[in-house]
Amino acid sequence: MKKYVWLNIETGHFSNSWTEEVHNEFFLTEKELDEHIKRYPESKLITFECLTDKDFEFTKFMKLR
Repeated sequence: MKKYVWLNIETGHFSNSWTEEVHNEFFLTEKELDEHIKRYPESKLITFECLTDKDFEFTKFMKLR
């Protein structure tokens, strides 16, 4: 199952991840996503699927070093 997470590339912090089902409720149109990118260029929306652990989630407590 595909999941989504925001990553701030300046701080290395993640948001909590969410599923496709939840994503559809808060789906950003292409225009809204472009506006978000212009306003928050450090935020990257990532789609992922963990092949070895279907229950894997990113949390707001995780950070890249």
